[in-house]
Amino acid sequence: MQVKKLVRSAQSMFPVLKPVKDSFYRVSRRFLRRPHDKDFRALALLPDSDLDWVDVGANQGQSIESIRVMKPRARVIAFEPNVLLAGKLARRYRRDSSIVVRAAGLATATGTFPLFTPIYRGFVYDGLASMDRDHATSWLGPRTLYLFDPAKLRVHEQSCPVSTLDLENLHPVFVKIDVQGLELQVVKGGIGTIDRYKPALLIEKSSHDGEIDALLGPLGYRSYYFDGLGFQEGRGGSANRFLLTARHLLADALGD
Repeated sequence: MQVKKLVRSAQSMFPVLKPVKDSFYRVSRRFLRRPHDKDFRALALLPDSDLDWVDVGANQGQSIESIRVMKPRARVIAFEPNVLLAGKLARRYRRDSSIVVRAAGLATATGTFPLFTPIYRGFVYDGLASMDRDHATSWLGPRTLYLFDPAKLRVHEQSCPVSTLDLENLHPVFVKIDVQGLELQVVKGGIGTIDRYKPALLIEKSSHDGEIDALLGPLGYRSYYFDGLGFQEGRGGSANRFLLTARHLLADALGD
């Protein structure tokens, strides 16, 4: 943890290093066939499918790459509300017709809403961007950065288009949701799609987990974590959790 804090503090001092670091990680993970987060290794337990593998909160494309590492033939639909990041991803994957990048966020209603991105010492923490201003800045501080100076922290505000999962006419087999505290809104706006297709869900943990469980429980979903070999019921120690139905567990048990 202290090594990560040191690296994070160094990149805040030298923002020019970020593109180099991101490119190195992306290339090395492709070469080693290694996802950026161990939870994505669990995708090997899900059946191959020509339905949509959905990434809500694409950021720098980490999850897109990890999905393709585990499911090389997957059709990936990625949503990123930061139009600059979305444009960057669209250009990166412009020759791959099986990856579609949409410059929009997902929530409970359509419209245009502000997106807040924290910037510290000139380093853009786009991974912390949120439609909730307080949530966007709450993670940065002495606990996560050495020699933190609050005077060097500012917030960039931009407008971003927002849709709902139910309006996107997708046929998802898997949905990853990491939207900095607004996971509940994404689920609410996609409850019809989730009910119809019963995709496996990988959702970042938040203070709204209980409300998400209350929405998805009647649809047959329960909370699980990946222990490196299979799914175990409960929350586990990861920053994410899986929400699965009996069908997903059966596929795991059969090794499908």
